[in-house]
Amino acid sequence: MEILISSAILLAASTLAIIIHRQLFPHFAGHYISLLLGMALVWIPVVNDLVWKFNSEIFMGFVIAPLLFFDGQSTRLRLVRPSLNLLLV
Repeated sequence: MEILISSAILLAASTLAIIIHRQLFPHFAGHYISLLLGMALVWIPVVNDLVWKFNSEIFMGFVIAPLLFFDGQSTRLRLVRPSLNLLLV
């Protein structure tokens, strides 16, 4: 149940950030609005206690690893081949 509440809060915050970005501040980058909204959520103790704490192992396994995999899949081999010896050493 905790992960459901945490996911719902984060989903609502990201949706609100997109709405704020598109309706009120289209000239600002949406990432900054999301960042400010996230910092505001941290300052509200009730909401901060409901959101799961950051776990770096889960982040590495479920976010960074797939990004690295798909980046490696899309990289052309002819761009990697000149520096292959440096990569393998």
